[in-house]
Amino acid sequence: MDLALSSTAGDVLTVVRCVVRIEPADYRALRTMLIQGDFNGAALVYRAEDQPHLANEISSYPLGRVDELAAFLSRDSAK
Repeated sequence: MDLALSSTAGDVLTVVRCVVRIEPADYRALRTMLIQGDFNGAALVYRAEDQPHLANEISSYPLGRVDELAAFLSRDSAK
């Protein structure tokens, strides 16, 4: 599921993809959205507890650390 979020001013558009397990296709889809200019931020939230946190240009957050995603979105909306 993809969630599109906008800052109060409407100038920051972020897409958050929620998945059970992250697949390479998830990164490719979000990267494409960023390249096409649809969004200026993207993040992944995943549920699989055994999946390691992946370093990538697209931020990823396990469901148990969704508070960090909220902080990320809050920083972006303040810009």
